[in-house]
Amino acid sequence: PALPIPAVVAHGVLDDGNGFCISHMAEGVTLQGLPPQDLPPVLAPVANVLQAIAVSDIGSARGYGPFDASGNGRNASWQEFLSAVSAYDWGSVTGDNQVADMAGRCAELARHCPNVRALVHADFGSNNVLTDGHRITGVIDWSEAMYGDPLYDI
Repeated sequence: PALPIPAVVAHGVLDDGNGFCISHMAEGVTLQGLPPQDLPPVLAPVANVLQAIAVSDIGSARGYGPFDASGNGRNASWQEFLSAVSAYDWGSVTGDNQVADMAGRCAELARHCPNVRALVHADFGSNNVLTDGHRITGVIDWSEAMYGDPLYDI
């Protein structure tokens, strides 16, 4: 109840190897769709949902970072995942050396991050959280979910 995820009605793998997941439609509007004056009542519910994600039971799965179809993370440690993300050539993608510099700094700092292992949504943005204006009615689009430090969602 603390983590409103719409019920899944079907999932599988398509012929091209991509996975799919179909769920019931969640009621509400995205946080992004709320006028700014309507956001204060949902701040505490958003924090509660972030906490519910962080304390979710992840069972006996292993690893960090994005997980495979069997539920195991691809990386041996949280630091390894962060270093791999930071090592990507962000400057060539964005054309912005400042982004590349920040990614390099993140890579340097990754070795200092604790090896926390919890469920992370990894795309917990205002367009993936639904509300009725008072409570969170759905958390959708778990395609980037992974294991790691819940602060990643913040």
